[in-house]
Amino acid sequence: MILWTISELIATEIRCLGGERVQVAVFVDVAIAATLRKLLIGDIENTSVEAKLVNLAALVVLGLVRWALTCQPFSRKKEG
Repeated sequence: MILWTISELIATEIRCLGGERVQVAVFVDVAIAATLRKLLIGDIENTSVEAKLVNLAALVVLGLVRWALTCQPFSRKKEG
């Protein structure tokens, strides 16, 4: 997951240096990866159930934000 995160950020930086706009969805992807890692490591660190539920809720919210950012709205016909 760490390599995937680093590769996404490097690719975003390269696109940004090439003149493209920065995609917010990339940062949401990184947050999803970090939250997922925290959930997976939670069993090893003996975190409380409440903390795991908070991380799970954060993961769901981040997933919804990611979906909202990448969802293509219905195309509207231009009048004119």
